[in-house]
Amino acid sequence: NCDVEGGRDVMVRVAFQLGAGGQVVGEVTSQIQGARTPVATASADRAVRAVYAAAPFRGLPREFYGDRIAVNFNAREACAR
Repeated sequence: NCDVEGGRDVMVRVAFQLGAGGQVVGEVTSQIQGARTPVATASADRAVRAVYAAAPFRGLPREFYGDRIAVNFNAREACAR
């Protein structure tokens, strides 16, 4: 949402664990870095849903399966493209 007011300021960290078959194991968590605005909250919720929707994850290096993975989303960088 680069065109939404405050959308370029969103920074979210999503963490999850993958099982041996690439499925999400346990809960996907999100953490807003910075101001907890409605736009940031909506972005964090969408990021969690995106992880569940992308499962099962296949073709990743073996070390990703079984470990907790954290992904950072920085809208300022993404919107600059």
